[in-house]
Formats: sequence, C-alpha cells, structure tokens
Amino acid sequence: MTNTEMGEWRLSTHRWLGVVALVCALTSCTRDNPAYNPNPALPDECRSGVEVTETFTMFARPTKLDILYVVDASGDTPAALQELFANSVAPIGGVLRALDVDARSAVITTDATVEGLAGPGKIGPSCEANTELVATLGSEQWASTLRCNLFAAPSANQYDQPLLAVQNLLENPPDDFLREDARLLVIVGMRSDDCSAAGPLTGPPRQACAQADLLGIKALIDAWGETRSLADTALVAFAGPPSAVAGEEARPVCSSTVGSAMAGNRLFDATRLFDYGRFHSVCTDDLFWPLADSIEAFVTQSPLTLCPGELTQEPLAVRVDGEPVVLGDDGFAFLGATEACPGGALRFGAPAVAAAEEIELTYCVAE
Repeated sequence: MTNTEMGEWRLSTHRWLGVVALVCALTSCTRDNPAYNPNPALPDECRSGVEVTETFTMFARPTKLDILYVVDASGDTPAALQELFANSVAPIGGVLRALDVDARSAVITTDATVEGLAGPGKIGPSCEANTELVATLGSEQWASTLRCNLFAAPSANQYDQPLLAVQNLLENPPDDFLREDARLLVIVGMRSDDCSAAGPLTGPPRQACAQADLLGIKALIDAWGETRSLADTALVAFAGPPSAVAGEEARPVCSSTVGSAMAGNRLFDATRLFDYGRFHSVCTDDLFWPLADSIEAFVTQSPLTLCPGELTQEPLAVRVDGEPVVLGDDGFAFLGATEACPGGALRFGAPAVAAAEEIELTYCVAE
C-alpha cells in the first residue's frame, strides 16, 4: 500500500469511527455495554431530586440477651466441667448488670436426641427446690437456677453433637427463651469435638465419629441462620485446642481438673463463621475472664440498624464521627424497605460503629 493509499485508508477509518461515535452519543450505547448501570448503587450525584444530610447522635442498641449453655452430655463427664461453669455464674451476673442488659440463661446438653432445655436441675448443691428452666437476670433465683441447671443430669448418650443440638432447639424454641428481639450467645463446653452426623451413630464414640458422615460445619451454621439472624448470634466454645491429627489416631491435646480433652477442630471452625466467635481451651481452672470478655464484646460492639427519615436508596455518603464508611460487612448495608423502616433501613457492622458518637448520612430525595 502506497503512502497515498495509507493516508486515504486512515481518513476513511477516522470518518467511520466518527460516525460510530455520533451514533453512540445519540443512543448512549447502553444496550451493547454489559457494564452499564443506569441506577448505580452509590451514584456520585443525585440524578433527580435533592441531597439531604441527616445526622444521628443517639443509637438504639440491643438490650436483650439470651445465653444458652451447651454442656457435655457424655455419660463419663466429670462433675468438674459443670462446676467450672457454675463457678462463673455469680461474677458473670455482675458483668451483665453492669452492661444493663435484660439477660436470660438456659442450658441444654450436647445430646441432639434430647428435646428442649435441660432441667430443672435438682442434683447440684441446694438444688432440690429448683423448679425453673430459664434463669432471669434480676430475679433472686437467677444465679441458683442457672447453677442448678448446669448440674442437670447428663445424658447417657456418648455422642456429643452440640451444633446439631442447638439447631434442633432453634427450630423448636422453648417458652420464655430465644426471644425474637434478643441477641443470642451460645456457650459450648466439652472435652471432645462436635460429632453432628447425618444419621444415627453406633459403636465407640471416637471410632464412630471418625467414620461417620458428619454434617458440614457451614451447613449447620447456615441452618441456624434460617431461624434467626446470625449477625445477632455469637458462639463461644471451650474445648481442646485444634490439632492437625484427627480421626481415630487423635490423642488428648490437654488435661486439667476437667479431665483430658480431645482437639475441638470442628468447634474451632464453627466459631470462625461468626463475627463474635471465640474459641478457648477447656483445660483451664477459670472461665470467668474469657466469658466476661466475650459477653462484653458481643453486647457493646454490636451491629446497628438505622431508619433514616426519607431514605429510599443507598446513600451517597456515610460518615461515622467524620470518617467515611464504605459498603460491606464491616461497613454498612442498605437493607431496603423493612417493617420498621418502610423507606429503607441501613445496617452497620460492629467495627464501623464501635464507640461511635455521630453518624451522618447524605442521600437523595425526590423534589
């Protein structure tokens, strides 16, 4: 091709591109652009209407807390494990009162074949007169009721299935517990690992659990989420520290006054699925401090939901104490219309609003 021909080709090409550009300018080329979004989640400016800024300085945080203890149901469990939990009851009551929460506590065993709450426990010290299943903070019997129910007779079932036992309870909530407007803290204490299986178990526990078709951890926790919000649920597990050696070859990983404990690998994995999941070794002589820390974090560093007056779409900007907050689990999410917020609700992850004093929103409203 000569220089003259090359120049004519370039001119022709430029003219053709110019025609395409003109067509795109007239049609916006939106149909051919798969990334085009006429209503972006966070528009840079209001496409119609006016900007509004709304400031929140008072936040309604959860005031109700249900605490579910899940204690080892194995027939050979030493009373020391129940004693360990029982010794923390009175000081934990002081923590809950200081946090000014409406707390209720109840107990189940790790035996998934047993329905409902454990108790009323009558075999512990001074428990003969106990008649309550649920301990209510503020009542004179709160500490004694919870202590007695922690000592409720363990099941003869050798297979510990705490995650499945909790799922069963969530699907059939008892009266006066698992309140819809309360947050839920699940506290598991055991010397073995979770053995929640898809079918019945037979034979020696360690061998049976090693060979069984165990339910997936995420599937189990997702099942919890079908009955209540996982964002308002926390799991604290006390078990043997995780180990790379699992199955029938596994050996105890620690021992203390509660006896020898096997690695709690599945329980450890389960706690990782919660914003406020905590895992601690069961081989300890004092549960108070890890429990107190977990409860305080769960209550004070809680997610927050706001109901702006005129919000109907995701906001243009969100600032907490002057700092911008972004979309995401640790930031905020636009929930759309809810029963409490017909226009639209905003939910903030706990990290975004920890110790927040002011939340400022900028969003569009129709003129």
